[in-house]
Amino acid sequence: MIQLIYLEKYDWLIKVFYITNDTNIDLILKELDDIDCHPEIFYKIAEILESEILNAGITYTDNSKHVTFMIIGKSECPKEFMSTYIHEVGHAACHIAQYYNINLIGEDYQYLNGEIALEMFDVAKNFLCDCHNKEKETL
Repeated sequence: MIQLIYLEKYDWLIKVFYITNDTNIDLILKELDDIDCHPEIFYKIAEILESEILNAGITYTDNSKHVTFMIIGKSECPKEFMSTYIHEVGHAACHIAQYYNINLIGEDYQYLNGEIALEMFDVAKNFLCDCHNKEKETL
C-alpha cells in the first residue's frame, strides 16, 4: 500500500509505503533508485527490507528533490505499528525541519509533525487495531 502526501507549505512530497504481507520490495527499491538514492544507503535499505524483520521502519529524504520516502514495515501487533508509525513520522518531520532551519523544540516543528501524522491517519488507522486481524497474523 502506497500513500502520497504533498505538504504544500513546504513544497514537499512524502511517499509512504506500508508493508503488508504482499508488498513488492522491488517496487520500493525501484522508486529509491529512480531518485538516485545514495548507493550505500540504497543497499542498507534493501538489506533491511529483504530481512523481513518485524517492527522496523525506514525514512529516507532527498533534500534536492524535496521528497521523503517513509517505509513502515510489518508489525507483530497494532501497538508496535503505532510505535514505528510515530518514530518514522518524527524522522520525516525532522528531515524537513532541518532543511528549512525550523527549531526542533518549537511549535512550528510540532505542527509539521502533527500535519504529517494527520495526513497519514486515514490509511494508518487500518493498522492501529486488531479488529481486522482475528488470527493475530502480522500486519
